[in-house]
Amino acid sequence: MRKRTSHSLAAALVLIAALLSSASAADFTGGPFIAGCAQIFVTGDVQQNLEKILACIHRADSLHVRLLVFPEASLSGYGPEHFKDKPVPGQDVLDKALDRVRKAARETGIWVLAGTSRHGEDGLYNEVNLIDDTGTIRASYDKAQLTEGDATYYQPGKEISTYQAGGIKFGLEICYDIRFPEPWRIQALEGAQIILHAAQACGSSSWKIPVWEGHLRSRAAENGIWIVSCNAAGPVQMGKSYIIDPDGLVVAESNQDNEELIYGTVDLSRENIVNVKRRRTDLYRIAPLENQTP
Repeated sequence: MRKRTSHSLAAALVLIAALLSSASAADFTGGPFIAGCAQIFVTGDVQQNLEKILACIHRADSLHVRLLVFPEASLSGYGPEHFKDKPVPGQDVLDKALDRVRKAARETGIWVLAGTSRHGEDGLYNEVNLIDDTGTIRASYDKAQLTEGDATYYQPGKEISTYQAGGIKFGLEICYDIRFPEPWRIQALEGAQIILHAAQACGSSSWKIPVWEGHLRSRAAENGIWIVSCNAAGPVQMGKSYIIDPDGLVVAESNQDNEELIYGTVDLSRENIVNVKRRRTDLYRIAPLENQTP
């Protein structure tokens, strides 16, 4: 009798595990939701960064945040800033840390955008990963536009994509991509409703803060989309963290150089794509390279 009970219990546990592993991610189609930016100081110590990220995820959970964006290279540390005198952590270290972030996303039911470095076959890439509320990586993007400092450490990304996840379409961008409006427009033309932007724009030139804000507000208003942009805390930020609506108006804004979690309500039923629709396609066109005609 004990043996049969033991077998029944084991079978039940296997069934429960199977059901949990096959659970599908929640989506964003049920109405407005709270999005956040975890503006943290990023270091060259993966463990230290990880502890901050996990703490922010659990704090965001207490605030009912459903989508949380972290800065560029927030997990690994940022090449030009943190690895001038030491090597970038190995892929095994980065993978284990990312697994911890995935576990926290699953435990809290929060979608997370986390930045890290990735060792590819041809070199190092500056990457962001969109993790859903089951801990599954739903999209990854390698930074396309590299600064002069970036190019010393990273290989440029090879594609601009729009991602279907959570019942909606996302675009992903990283830091210096902000200076180039074409990819943002392409993502809007492909149906992106929200673009998530991670940055590590710190160290000098705080005069750029209003320019940074102007870029983000323009990208939102000219494309009629939501933008959630998270910069590192500093020191000496070149831009703050923002949540911006499709009219280009600021919903939430960080303080300068402070570690903090900002959040605001995002309503994806709101859009303002009139400017996209009115563009003069008889005079000019913009499309990904593979879709261009001679």
